[in-house]
Amino acid sequence: MNDNLNNNVNNTNQVNENVNASNNASVNVINNDKKKNNKLLFIIIGALIVIIGVVLALVLTKKDNTEYIEKEEGEPVVELTPFFTSNEALALGDDIYSKQGETDRIISSALKDGKYSLKSALVIQNPYYTSELTAVIVFNTADKVACSIDVNGYSKTFDAAKEHIIPVYGLHAGKKNSAKVKCGKEEKVFEFDNTKVAYNFKYEVLESKTLDNGIYIITDFTGMYGIDKAGNIVWSNTEARRGHIELLDNGHFLTFANNINSTSLGYEYIIEFDLLGKVYNRYDIHSSVFGDTHVLENGNILFITSSGPDSSNDVIAELDYKTGKIEKTWNLKEIINKISPNFSGKFNTDHWIEADSLEFDTKEDAIIVSLNKRNSIISLDYKKSNINWIFGDIKNWDNNFKNLILKTNFVPSSSIDIQLNKDGNIVMFDNKFPNELVDDDCYKYVDSYSSGNVVKIDADNMSASLVSSFDDNKGFFSYAVSNYRQLKNNNYLLLSAPAGFNSL
Repeated sequence: MNDNLNNNVNNTNQVNENVNASNNASVNVINNDKKKNNKLLFIIIGALIVIIGVVLALVLTKKDNTEYIEKEEGEPVVELTPFFTSNEALALGDDIYSKQGETDRIISSALKDGKYSLKSALVIQNPYYTSELTAVIVFNTADKVACSIDVNGYSKTFDAAKEHIIPVYGLHAGKKNSAKVKCGKEEKVFEFDNTKVAYNFKYEVLESKTLDNGIYIITDFTGMYGIDKAGNIVWSNTEARRGHIELLDNGHFLTFANNINSTSLGYEYIIEFDLLGKVYNRYDIHSSVFGDTHVLENGNILFITSSGPDSSNDVIAELDYKTGKIEKTWNLKEIINKISPNFSGKFNTDHWIEADSLEFDTKEDAIIVSLNKRNSIISLDYKKSNINWIFGDIKNWDNNFKNLILKTNFVPSSSIDIQLNKDGNIVMFDNKFPNELVDDDCYKYVDSYSSGNVVKIDADNMSASLVSSFDDNKGFFSYAVSNYRQLKNNNYLLLSAPAGFNSL
């Protein structure tokens, strides 16, 4: 990439030197015309014609981003076209952070040189090596001007500036795409060929009218993807693996990941990255992490982890986002065993509780956690580390917990993912598949259905009530991971199979 950029600069400088040399020769001929005889004059004029011919040959054959076309009247004009390049996907053992730093240096150098305009912009596809359906368009303008981009109906406007780094996302996989960038009165359409980007699956949207505009980011067992409201795949990321997706106020994401050549089933660190795939922070965790994250008002990160070889997804930890150090932990095994001695030991497995998803209730100053193996949701006091209430069936606990069980006429059979909606109610997915069963028992649930539910908790009266439920007339079922989320427009989205979801 740097060699290409340097070659373009060197070629342009060489042409300029040749043109200056020919201009000087022309001046010398005119100034010395009266001092030379006709024979010498003809020789010089002949040499000048040869020089001009060489210069024109260099200009017409130089390999940069200049394309010559002809007007209808036959007069040649120059049209500047973008300089395209693309980064290949990471290979095993590649250092993603060094490679991403190289991209930043190329962009910084291009803006400093000031040689790229909107018409002749530098375009880098897959700029950070992990999101092949993205690009950046880099150029300068003479004055501060606000720019906007429109890609397949997704549009964004940027603040006025002289240096522009326009991100491109929303490109459809398997197709040719165009993106229109407008800066003031000037605009340019950029073409992207994504016909070679293919995935062996697709998403079906049954009720697109209920979705808001934007990109819906989801994860499943194979990776992290973005779909538009029609179900087209318009984004992917190979560095982020699986886990709930936390959308930050700055537009970045938090999720779990591990080294690209890792064979670990768990995840080794939490990463903060953007839609272009650029990683801003990586928090190394010295134990396996899985499930969910949540960002507190002070910026610290709550996440689900383990405490050792006999522990699995039964510890909540708070990480200082500035230092990366663990500030506080809530060991669910210790907390629950205080209520009922050796309760965790009754199940003879490290997956005795399987904390799956968490939220933070600022009103109650409590951590809300879904416990997959107990088919329950609990409220955990942030400061005192005790359980406030349990939304679940007493049969999944024992009589020592009876005073903590909420009174309700609706009991979840399996709570996979939770969200606190705008009213403070719990939004949850219930797949009606009790997790004490093994996969071989799936046939028993062939006629079952799943639902997305909204539940109101009345902590003062220790009760819970069902506010609303959606099950597609009992025609929807997902035995494993799925979720149900409230969108920005207050509608709800029910997804089958993804392990996490968020939307822009």
